[in-house]
Amino acid sequence: MGLSKPNGETIFVLTGSVPEDMAEVKKTIIAAANQIASDEELAIEIVQIGENPRLRDLLLSLDNDLQKMGAAFDICDTVTLEQIDRQTLSEILIAAIVD
Repeated sequence: MGLSKPNGETIFVLTGSVPEDMAEVKKTIIAAANQIASDEELAIEIVQIGENPRLRDLLLSLDNDLQKMGAAFDICDTVTLEQIDRQTLSEILIAAIVD
């Protein structure tokens, strides 16, 4: 704790496929959420490329249920490339920081 940058950090992930080991991905994100002192220290913005419904369900689970899975903070936000097409890059970045 206390090792994050003064204004926090945001990680952007672009993905179009379901990870081989989704359980490990969830475990890693939950561990990261449990190592911070506030949700302003770390944000993960996951952008889905393509229309894979299974991937969308998994990403929405990370977005909506991370604390139910054991994370201290909700640090994930997900968006589809289609949603980004309707917004400017600055709107996406602000949403990632504020959410």
